[in-house]
Amino acid sequence: MSRWKISLTKPSLKLSVSSIVICLITALTSYAQTGSPGTETQGDNNKRKTPPTLSSQDNLGNKTTPAPAAGDDQYLRDIYRRFYETYKLGPDDEIAIRVQGHPEHSLDKVKISPMGTIYHNLLGEITVVGVTIQQLTERFTSDLSEYLVNPKVNVELMDAKSAKIGILGDVLHPGIIVMNRPMKIVDVISEAGGITDTGAKSDVSVIRLSPDGNTQTLKVNVKRIYEGKAKPEENIPIQGGDLVMVHGNTFKTVSKIASVTGLGSFISFLSLGR
Repeated sequence: MSRWKISLTKPSLKLSVSSIVICLITALTSYAQTGSPGTETQGDNNKRKTPPTLSSQDNLGNKTTPAPAAGDDQYLRDIYRRFYETYKLGPDDEIAIRVQGHPEHSLDKVKISPMGTIYHNLLGEITVVGVTIQQLTERFTSDLSEYLVNPKVNVELMDAKSAKIGILGDVLHPGIIVMNRPMKIVDVISEAGGITDTGAKSDVSVIRLSPDGNTQTLKVNVKRIYEGKAKPEENIPIQGGDLVMVHGNTFKTVSKIASVTGLGSFISFLSLGR
């Protein structure tokens, strides 16, 4: 059984939840006054709160999956869960491989090479990209069985470096998307299954965290793009770390958005590895 863990603590990405809430409130209130994309910036000069470490676990049947920090909104907890169940390892990701009772064959922390491999003192050079943590655990258990009697293997995801995009709100599959190709706003929405009947195609926001810790909100009228009425630049390119918000019933009111605890940490998490 694997235990997955990822650390979100990275000083350059510390972000105040209040900054995110202010940014989202601004996006909601100002969009009503304009139908074209625009830009807003919200600074945060106060001391920022360090995002919590994702190290707790939920036991569901025969699966052990990671959970966000205690107190995070259940909506985000489910998104974290789905991400870790399906995330496939890539170059620069960091993992730990521990073999119970055999510290000499364990790896406390190892970074996956640009070629997608790691080195193990019994198994040699091993390709580990393109598989989930569960699949890698099963593989190591099988391979080590040739050298050890009934090995107990625990694989942990320490840090996911792949560029990530978040999409929340009224889409069919809200969650975290690994960015493995250049994507524009309509590509991200399509990847999430499209906007639901309750979603507002004319009210989509992109929340972007800049390197200096400020947040920027880009407002997009996706309905115009779908209808062929938009200029090419309105279908904006999406960057790793962006959070796309499709407004509608899920986040219908400002108070609903403000009530999603852990949103600031979620955006910081998306920004890791971009």
